[in-house]
Amino acid sequence: MLETIIYKTNILGIIINKSSACNDVLSSDLQSVLKDVYTALMIAVPLLVIFLSVLDIFKAVVAQDEKDMGVARGRAVKRVIVGMAVFFIPIILDLLLDLVGIASGTCGIGG
Repeated sequence: MLETIIYKTNILGIIINKSSACNDVLSSDLQSVLKDVYTALMIAVPLLVIFLSVLDIFKAVVAQDEKDMGVARGRAVKRVIVGMAVFFIPIILDLLLDLVGIASGTCGIGG
């Protein structure tokens, strides 16, 4: 870690070498696994959001109950919000950590 002490940022005075910070914290194998998991999430989350929302709405339509339609609509909105969060958390994390001056916040994972 001492070899990574190279420059000082303006905001918090954190001293770190951006190029090697990720390799000091995460091994290249772990970075590869995390990238693969995140890529799988990028595919699975939208599919799950669509499938589960359609399933809930279909159940409500078959039951012909207005209350169930409202519940299904609310669940669909919550699922879309959570799905969007999965996409935007790495971007927001990277921007915040770059602003603070810490190395590439996501170490290339999700971005």
